[in-house]
Amino acid sequence: MALVFVAAEEREFSGFLEFLEDVRPFRGRINFLRTGKLKGRNVVVAANGQGPGLARAAVEDAAGIEERGVEALISTGYCGALDSSLKLAEIFVD
Repeated sequence: MALVFVAAEEREFSGFLEFLEDVRPFRGRINFLRTGKLKGRNVVVAANGQGPGLARAAVEDAAGIEERGVEALISTGYCGALDSSLKLAEIFVD
């Protein structure tokens, strides 16, 4: 099983990717797709642009490459427009 991280832009993962081991590019229909390990756990990282349609494609491609299933889907990134009451570095869980 894998943790799947999805963001709109590749640059939103710039600080995160340095913590992954064995990072490998993966070709899909989306802009940015990588696999790797985070403390021994399988991780898939995907970015495909802004909007629900592009996010859906990123999730589908990311989840599709992990044959043992998805343990958790984490939508991450700058998402400042989500809610004006959110502050810098605040975590939103739904």
